[in-house]
Amino acid sequence: MSTEAYRLALARLREAAPFVVAAKAGVDFDGKRWVVPFFNRTYHVEFPHGRVEGSGGGIPTIWLQVLLMHYLLGAGGTPMADRWVSCRDLPGGYFVSDDKFDARSGPPLVRLYGQDPDGLAAASQALGGIPMPGVGDMAYRFLALPRLPLAVVMYFQDEEMPGSARVLFDASAGQYLPTDDLIDLGIYFSLCLQSHKVPDMNPEQQVI
Repeated sequence: MSTEAYRLALARLREAAPFVVAAKAGVDFDGKRWVVPFFNRTYHVEFPHGRVEGSGGGIPTIWLQVLLMHYLLGAGGTPMADRWVSCRDLPGGYFVSDDKFDARSGPPLVRLYGQDPDGLAAASQALGGIPMPGVGDMAYRFLALPRLPLAVVMYFQDEEMPGSARVLFDASAGQYLPTDDLIDLGIYFSLCLQSHKVPDMNPEQQVI
């Protein structure tokens, strides 16, 4: 994520109507900053200066700062569709999914959890996932941002099948973030699940 993307997002943020933004994005605004839940963490985005900080302190990497600002700026208040789609079904996703998203989202999860349902369940629950019975061999739903859910669907390996994993988006996701940001978000999500089993992994630093 370039510093130019950060500069452009910051310029737009300074012109935003903060309470309107909060209503459309489903976040709180306390008069000075937006409070943005992100998976099982919370970030504060100051208005109008755009400083982004975790609730426990610490400045996130620039791609995550830009993603959070893009979410606030792009949120249109569209209801969730309650219909799951793949990266290829996102606007323009067909042209970018193979090279980046497909390789970095599902296959690493199969390598780590393809024969470990208990491990996937533990990792999903630690990240705030809610089980989705009857979908795949195991599936969990997550709220990445207040109005932007993701899901992981796993088919475990057996003697006949190699196993597969997919990261899916609510069909309304493109109304909240550009596809490039959604790809980074999905990769980050996969890395977070992986990090439950690989503790020295830092998902935030490995997205870009």
